[in-house]
Amino acid sequence: MVGIWSLLIGLLGLGFLLDYVSIPVLTGFISATAFVIGMGQVDSLVGLDDVPDGAFNQLANILRRLPYWDGPTCGIGFGTVLVLLTLQKVGQKWGNKHFVIRYMSSSRAIIVMVIFTLISYLVNKDREEYIWSISEVSTHGIQTPKAPDSVLLSKVIARSIAPLVACTLEHQAVGKAFARRNHYAIDQTQEFNYLGVTNIVNSFFGSMPVGGAISRTAVNSECHVRSPLNGAITAGFIILTLYVFSPALYWLPSSTLAAIIIMAVIHLFGPLSLIWRYWRISLADFIACMVAFWITIFVSAEIGIGAAAGWSVAWTLLRSAFVTPTVSASKTSNSPSAPLGRVATTTVSPSPPQTGMTENAGGPAIPDDTVVVRFRDSLFFPNANRNKVHTLEAIQLVYPSVQSPTYSADAERLWSVAAERRLERLRAQRGVVVRQMPLAVVVWDFGMVPFIDATGITALAELKDDIRRQLGLRVQIRVVAMTKGVRRRFRRASWKLVDADGLMDSGADVVYPSLERAIWDERDRDSLKGVTTEKS
Repeated sequence: MVGIWSLLIGLLGLGFLLDYVSIPVLTGFISATAFVIGMGQVDSLVGLDDVPDGAFNQLANILRRLPYWDGPTCGIGFGTVLVLLTLQKVGQKWGNKHFVIRYMSSSRAIIVMVIFTLISYLVNKDREEYIWSISEVSTHGIQTPKAPDSVLLSKVIARSIAPLVACTLEHQAVGKAFARRNHYAIDQTQEFNYLGVTNIVNSFFGSMPVGGAISRTAVNSECHVRSPLNGAITAGFIILTLYVFSPALYWLPSSTLAAIIIMAVIHLFGPLSLIWRYWRISLADFIACMVAFWITIFVSAEIGIGAAAGWSVAWTLLRSAFVTPTVSASKTSNSPSAPLGRVATTTVSPSPPQTGMTENAGGPAIPDDTVVVRFRDSLFFPNANRNKVHTLEAIQLVYPSVQSPTYSADAERLWSVAAERRLERLRAQRGVVVRQMPLAVVVWDFGMVPFIDATGITALAELKDDIRRQLGLRVQIRVVAMTKGVRRRFRRASWKLVDADGLMDSGADVVYPSLERAIWDERDRDSLKGVTTEKS
């Protein structure tokens, strides 16, 4: 099933789905998996039977039965661990100076298998009862290929998700890391196709799911392998081992095999310094890591990684829901309190008193009758209403309300004045002085909006309507920095937009090529008179 899933992902070009599994989630998942696998081998390492399921149950049971640990088995097991650690440390210290030492260090698992299998054979060959448990591997080469049982496939469809995520993420990570080191690029789709074909073929021989190996890739990189022919040579040696040397594996001590597995997975456990780093950088990432770790240990691997990935997606949506726009306007000499700057969604810079204008955060100056609204994220269903409410409130705090004849029905709406009272309360709390200059232009800056959905467009339509209803029918909405994709969605929504250099349409909003031009374009600026007339 891992092969089928991988091949489907590759053929459909869905490799981007792995981007939803963040690095902290992967750290927690792999650490928990390493812990579960390691604890599952400790009973063989110390010679105990009847150990319960569950990593922490196993740990408690093994420690409680410490006096019953088998001495010879512990000697072989911990001896294997000692040799593995010694070869690893020797390789780290002198491996860069001597190729033989580096090769011995990278092949340390094979070395200990040979050493302790030979010891086991010499000690146990003439005994009816072996001193320690041995693997008793019995193999006669490669099994005859056969199709997997359909009943088995139906049982592992869901459970295959966890090994799929584990092997594909590790495979892609290893590929990208060594691609950077050796100055080449990998094709993510091609890697998925490779994993799919490989695991589908392997399933006919009863093998486990496989992916790219960190250790072998590192050896190939250090040995300057440049051709796929290396894989053929490696496969030849493996086949030779299966047919010629496999009978010797009958005498392999179970504790040695357990020690090799434990030492292989212990390096996968995320260091505490890395988890502490997640805590310091982002609480959300730390929570995602912990969700993946603990649920994988106490429930299952597939639910653990699914819950952690779900948390990451939920947090992303929640964070997007609270992104609000930045509303910028001038600070006039008769408004010393700079009211917009005291709204949480607004920034204002001081202006020269003789001009009544301001530098817009290093950009063009803004006249007194203009507001610039910078949307800081995609406008979609989690944050659309919040963007609309914050923008309208920030503008209404400063600019006077203008009664429009088009919305004369509002004069009869006396049953709810909560919004008006809230504005009065905020003005009093923040010392806001309402400007005498009515609003004439609102510029929507879409420079940070890569995406918009139907909810976002509806919210902007309501915002446009509210601005003209509350602040003047002739207030112009000008647009700048709109991407082609966003503009295409506006067009599909039948929202009329025209370019500033194109033919004008009285019912359309104008799209400008630059923020400065959108702010200072004098086209229809005499509409300010209409606003003043409405107010009077």
